[in-house]
Amino acid sequence: MHYAGRTKDSNDLFFGLEETIRELQSAGHEVVLTGDKPRYDIHPEECANKMAAMKTLCSMSKTEAIAQSSIYHDTLTKLSAQFSIDYLSISEPLCTEKQCSMFLGTTILYRDYNHLNITGSMLIGQHLANFLAPKSEEGAVTKTGTHRYTPYRN
Repeated sequence: MHYAGRTKDSNDLFFGLEETIRELQSAGHEVVLTGDKPRYDIHPEECANKMAAMKTLCSMSKTEAIAQSSIYHDTLTKLSAQFSIDYLSISEPLCTEKQCSMFLGTTILYRDYNHLNITGSMLIGQHLANFLAPKSEEGAVTKTGTHRYTPYRN
């Protein structure tokens, strides 16, 4: 979900999600909160057509990506703590320690400014599947056991 632009007030986001989480949990569902991915000001098609030197427009600093997440990060962190549920940053596969990019090597991951293409969706899907996979204490996937999640990391 692209939070930026959809909500201007973190209280609205908090109370809306709080009600939704309560309803889902009361219906017996396990709830996991996910963050958002970076949004770019340039279309990926333009990036694909630019010379290699211009591809810096198709990436952003990790600091800028974290600033984009400020509209929802604190709210999701509070909800995660309040309901004892997990919160996953889905931007991790799209970012290094210092930079986020529309590309993985030479492969474009976005279909427009904010939406992932099939390759990008598969990358995030695998990240989410790994996050949800039951793990043993050593971190190996097991057929039985409880979920052991990685918390959100800035």
